[in-house]
Amino acid sequence: MNYQDYEQTTVAGVSVLRGPDALATDVENDRKFCFLLLVDSSSSMRPHTAAMNSALREFVDAIVDAEEDDAMFVAMLDFNSNHTFHGFQHVLSLPIDYQPTAMTHLYDAMVVGVDCLQAMIKKLEDEGILANGAMIVLSDGDDQGSTKGLADARAARESLGEIPSGFMAFGDGAKGIAEQLGYGPNDILETDASASSLRKFLLIASKSAVNMSQSAASAKASDGIFADAKSDAFDI
Repeated sequence: MNYQDYEQTTVAGVSVLRGPDALATDVENDRKFCFLLLVDSSSSMRPHTAAMNSALREFVDAIVDAEEDDAMFVAMLDFNSNHTFHGFQHVLSLPIDYQPTAMTHLYDAMVVGVDCLQAMIKKLEDEGILANGAMIVLSDGDDQGSTKGLADARAARESLGEIPSGFMAFGDGAKGIAEQLGYGPNDILETDASASSLRKFLLIASKSAVNMSQSAASAKASDGIFADAKSDAFDI
């Protein structure tokens, strides 16, 4: 992948290789939904490399097929011992280059992700654009080696307020981490560590993003970001 437009910077005290965000002038209407996906790319996810790349392509296609892509900016924070932030852009600009390695700096990723999401929403609002967003984390286990702590990550999540956030717990143990971060029952999806489950997770994420973008002005966290998925409202 070409990182020519990326720069090494610091976000909330964490070193991040950061790609550019879209400009407010790129917005073609008076509203925009900012969707952020935090993806665990630590070495424990290596057996699922091919499945993740395939699932990410389906994620992009699902948003485009729903004809909601022009109302949405999508970003991805790819995290392990390093953090690569693929900035808020049209979903077709999302890079599909999943290469897991190293350790799980989940707490750092939570703090960085929240900071980037809130900053993008504020940038759009300052330009008079009606903006909202959501954040979904996909991870398979405990934090290993973050400079930030559990309390920092939980505080970051809580600072989102009414901005919806969810945690996709991939494999044994991840659900407990999500609960420690303060996610409620309807904000957590738990499944086994399999390629089919990974695909389902990313399709649910795309449908959640599309549904929330269609009501960007009123997207709220109160019911839980995965409430519809758990009530079988999604046909995957």
